[in-house]
Amino acid sequence: MDKKTKDYMKMLMQRGILPMLYKHYEKNTEVKKGKILFADSNEKGLSSEMKPVYMALKKLGYRPEVYTGDIRKMKPAMVFRFMKTFMKKYAEAEYVFITNYFVPVSSCDKRKETKVIQLWHAAGALKKMGYDASDDIPEYYKGEPSKNFDVVTVSSPYCRQFFQSAFRLKEENVKATGIARTDFYFNKRMNDKKIENFYFRYPKAKGKKICLYAPSFSGNATDPECTGIEEIVDIFNSMQDEWFLCVSLHPHLRKFYPEYNMCLKTEDIFPVADLLITDYSSVVFDFSLYDKPTLFYVPDYDDYKKERGFYNDLETLPGKIVKDSNELYDIISTGKYNTDAEKMNAFKEKYLSSCDGHATRRILEEIGILQEGK
Repeated sequence: MDKKTKDYMKMLMQRGILPMLYKHYEKNTEVKKGKILFADSNEKGLSSEMKPVYMALKKLGYRPEVYTGDIRKMKPAMVFRFMKTFMKKYAEAEYVFITNYFVPVSSCDKRKETKVIQLWHAAGALKKMGYDASDDIPEYYKGEPSKNFDVVTVSSPYCRQFFQSAFRLKEENVKATGIARTDFYFNKRMNDKKIENFYFRYPKAKGKKICLYAPSFSGNATDPECTGIEEIVDIFNSMQDEWFLCVSLHPHLRKFYPEYNMCLKTEDIFPVADLLITDYSSVVFDFSLYDKPTLFYVPDYDDYKKERGFYNDLETLPGKIVKDSNELYDIISTGKYNTDAEKMNAFKEKYLSSCDGHATRRILEEIGILQEGK
C-alpha cells in the first residue's frame, strides 16, 4: 500500500469513524481522576521516551496503563479494534502520553479535563518535519495530526520555535522541559549496566573501538531508503581487527535490512560507543550528551538539503560532514574524527540546555502532577 492510500485511510478514520466513537463514549463515561494512559501505535510496550515518566508516576503511587501496539503488523480489523478500545480509554483519561503522531488522539474535540502530553521522540531540531515537510504531512492531507497536543516537550528553549512551526502550535504548548529519556544518560549505574550487557551480548567487541552507525532514512515512511549503508559496512569489514561496528537502524528501515538488526536499542550502545556515524538523524543530539564524536556520512546531502531541508544545517553541528566513502575511510583510519570541545559545549548549550538529568521532574511539574521544587 503506498503512502497516499494510507493517508486517505487515516483521514477516513480521523475525520469520520473515530470522532463518532469518542462522542459516544464521552456521553457514557466520565473522566476518571488519576487515570493515565501511555499510548503508541508504532511499537509494543513502553518506548524509551515513556519509561522515565512511567517509572516516576509509579513511584508517586499512580497506576498508569500502557496501551501500545504496532499497527503495521495488524490486519485492518485488528487496527480498528485497537483504535476503538483506545477511544473509550481516551474519553476516561486525565492524562495521555504519546511519543509520535497518533491518529486517535487528534481525531476529536477532546474533553478539557484530559491533557495530552507529546513526549516527542527526537531531541534538538535538525531536518524539517510535520507541516514544514511535505513528506510528513502532504498538502492533500485533510486532518490535524498535532491537534489536541497540550504539552510538547523539547530539549532547549532554542528548539521551541521549530516545534511550534512543525506542529502549528501556540507558544504556550511547547515547553523546554528537556527530553525524559535523556535523564537515564546521567545515571552512572544504568550506564555501567548497559556497558556490561553490551559485552555480554557481543564478546567479540572486547578490546576494539566501537562505532555506532545509526542512520535516519530518506524519502517517506512508506518507502524509506538508507543511502550509504553498504559503504559503511564495507569500510568496517576492512577494519574489523581494530573496530566493531554496531548498525542500529531507524524502525522504518528494519524490515528492508533485516541482516543488520541488533538486539539492543540505539541508546543502549551510547555508553560503550567511541564514535557515532549518522546522516540526518536526531540521534546526534542524544549522543553529544556523552561528549563523544560524530561523523555525518551523507552522499546525498545536496539533494536532501533541497528536497527536505533543515531547520539547522549540519554545518552548525559538531562533527565532520563526509560525502565520499574514500574520505570517510581516511578519517576513520587516521583517527581524525574528534570534535573540538568548545564547539561541543556551545552546541549542547544551544540545543540541549534542558537535558540535565531532571527532565522527567520538570514534565510532571509542568502538567501539575508534581509541585515545582518537590
